[in-house]
Amino acid sequence: MQTTIIGSNHQIDQKKFIREIVFGANDGFVSILALVAGVAGGTSDNAIIKLAGMAGIFAGTISMGMGA
Repeated sequence: MQTTIIGSNHQIDQKKFIREIVFGANDGFVSILALVAGVAGGTSDNAIIKLAGMAGIFAGTISMGMGA
């Protein structure tokens, strides 16, 4: 039988987990915003801008999934 002790290590892991979520979300939002802003500066076609945003989201999702 294995005994699990929940203590200060659990709280540290939880804080690290929350920090990783916040930094990951921030990184995702900033990179997509920069991509869409750059494409919008180059074209005024809404379909191209939306396509670039979706492609960026998809690529970011695959990248994060492979890195985890």
